[in-house]
This record gives sequence, C-alpha cells and structure tokens, in this order.
Amino acid sequence: MGTANETERVNWPGALTWAGFLASSWTWVIGMWLPIYLLVDYGLISWPVFALFNVAGAMSVGFVWRRAGSSESFVARNETAMRWFSIATILFHVWFMTWFLAWSSNQIADDYAYGAAAAGLVLVIAMLRAGRTSKHFRIRGLVIWILSLLLVVAMFLTSWGSGMNDPRLVVGTARTVDLALTAPLIAFGFLLCPHMDLTLHRARQEAPGATGTAAFVIGFGLLFPVLIGATLFYGAGLLVGSGFSYYLPAYVALQAIFTLSAHMRELLDRGVLWKYDPELTDADRRRRRAARTAGCTTLALVFMILLGIADAEAWLPALREAYSTIDAAGEAVQRTLRGDRRMVYDSFISLYGLVFPAWLLIVAIMGRGARRVFRAAAYFVALAGAGWLLFLGMFEDRYLMNAIAMALVLAIGVAMRFAPRSEPAAGDALA
Repeated sequence: MGTANETERVNWPGALTWAGFLASSWTWVIGMWLPIYLLVDYGLISWPVFALFNVAGAMSVGFVWRRAGSSESFVARNETAMRWFSIATILFHVWFMTWFLAWSSNQIADDYAYGAAAAGLVLVIAMLRAGRTSKHFRIRGLVIWILSLLLVVAMFLTSWGSGMNDPRLVVGTARTVDLALTAPLIAFGFLLCPHMDLTLHRARQEAPGATGTAAFVIGFGLLFPVLIGATLFYGAGLLVGSGFSYYLPAYVALQAIFTLSAHMRELLDRGVLWKYDPELTDADRRRRRAARTAGCTTLALVFMILLGIADAEAWLPALREAYSTIDAAGEAVQRTLRGDRRMVYDSFISLYGLVFPAWLLIVAIMGRGARRVFRAAAYFVALAGAGWLLFLGMFEDRYLMNAIAMALVLAIGVAMRFAPRSEPAAGDALA
C-alpha cells in the first residue's frame, strides 16, 4: 500500500482505469432500473434527487477514507457485515437478471425460457471472471463502460426517432411533497451504503493518494452519471410507449456481469461466510478459489435449470402491462406499477435504504465502542420500528411514514452516543 499523500502527482492512466472500474462496479440494477420506478411514482423531478445523493455518497468514499490505512482499518472492523452486503448484492442481481432477461426473451422471441438460460449464463460468466487481478478488473471496468456507452447510443439511435423517449411525458402518480417526504430515505441509503461496498474500498486501498481521489472524482463525477442519465431516457421509452430495444438486455447483462464478478471476487478473496486466512500461500488461495467457484457455479446452474423448468409465464407478468401508455391526445396515462415484481424489487431496495445504512450508522459509527448488547438492541429496535413505517410508506403510499422512519433511525443513532461504553477492540462489530 502506498501513502495517501494528496500532494503527489496524479497517475492519470491509473486514475482513468480505476474510474472505469468504479463507474461499472457501482452501476447496479439499482442505477439501471430504480429511476424508472421513481419516474412512475414522482415524475421527472425524482431523477435529480436520485442522482445527487447517489453520486455524492459514492464519491465520498474516496475522500472519507483517503488517509493511509483508514479504509483497511474500517474494513477489518466491519468485514463480516460488508461480506453480507456483497452477498445481498449478488442475490439482488441474480433475482433481477432472472426475471428481466426472461421478460426480454419474451419480447424478442415470445419465449421466457431463453431468458432464464441467459440469466444462468450471466451468472456463470461472472463467476468465471471473479478470479482476475486488480489490473485486469480496472482495465476491464473501463472497457465495460465504453461498451455500455456504445450500447446506450445504439438504443437512442434506433428509438429516438419515435419521439417517445422524453421523460417529461411521464407524469408521476405522487405529489412533489411526497417526494420531499421520501427524499430523506433516498439520501440515507445512498450516502451511507457506498461505505459498505468492498469493491469501492478496494479501489481506495489500491489507488492511494491523489490518483485514487482523482479516480473517485472522475468515476462518479463524470462516467457514472452518464449511465444513470441513460436510464432516465430508455426508462421513459419503456414507460410511454416507444418500445423495447434489443440493445437494452445486452447493456444490462454487461453491467451485471461486471458488478457480480467484482463482488464475487471480494467474497472469494475473503471467504464467503468464513474468515479470510492470511497465512495461506497464493497457490493455496488460488486452489481454494477455484474449488469455491466451481461449487458456486454448479449451484447456480442447478438453480437456473429448476427455474427454467418452472412455468415462467405464470409468475413473470408482462412488464408492459404495468407501464404507462399514451392516449390518442398524446398525454401520459399513468398506471400504478405495482404487483409482485415491484414488491420484490422494493424489498431488496429496503436492504440498502434501511438494513445496511442503519447498521453502519447505529453499530459501526455512533455505537462503536458501546456494549454489544446495547448496539444489538438499538439496531433491532430501529429495524422493527422503521421497517414497519417504511412498509406503510413504500407499499401503502403513506409517504409521511418514510420521513418518520428516517427520523426514528437518526434518533436512535444519536442516542447510541450516550450508551455505556466498553473497551474498543479490533473486532468491534455487531456481525
């Protein structure tokens, strides 16, 4: 590791490749899909709120942990919880890619089975690429970003002529005040969750000093906003009727493969549900990684085969049935976009809006050094209370509950500063 000397000269090729890695690693199925749901709920005004907190939170990792050794120390204290963050992210992507590619397959070939097979292929490719070195990952991240940009451009060139990709045509079903009540939830998740991401910490640790800081600024200040901006326009195309682009599943799959492989790499390097053994030789570590990759790949294939046997058409409703349409007068006619798929998606989102950021605030930050029983009690009280309020806010459209939930979590976090303390230890984490 180098020292985080911000006065040193920037290695611009290194900063650019790390920026590509960061932008591609952080372009999840959240950045590629959540803005579409926000458009449905709140209209165009929701995107600046989403983008502002998303970009600010991710970029802040490069500044908060720029001091040499600070990121390593944080990860060492909270590694178990951060591994669970990666596990949840992988499961989220597997679920999303399964139904999204099945739906895409139905749009292209009127058959869901091809999409289920494609989702399995995405998972297998991601696993096979998870063993690469940091140099391969950061170069590949920049290449993935460039290819993604080309696919986005192709989407626009083939569909923009219809005039139906204008997000201003999407009229949200909620009021602006409802977005204001939900904004604290968006801010809470996006400002804190990036600090739980092992892939971002790897970039900060392996690109110390000014080069790493420049990578975070370029990656999240320039490259990443391009991709989430693209979501706004192809999402509007889906919502208001310009139709499905064949380039869309290729773009989503490309980004998902990179994100999956990056998080799988972190788990395989550290152990999935077991502690990382620093005493192992590189050769032993490679053999263990190969065995774990083979085992996980086998389980993934079995899962996808079972999924393909299932009647996908029975549980995968046609997405366009839930979308807005354009009436004869050309005005947006909104539908509520609810149903099983949205509920599952929002349930995953709750992990990043409540479960992980609440843990970071209450246990890892405000409760650090407090007695274990107080941290555990405070965290689970916050989950129970805020979880119920968010259920009312997210699934029953009682938006005031979203703001109250965040106020409850913050109040519990502040209260943890006054909890009885114990001697801090290296393993000072709840998980």
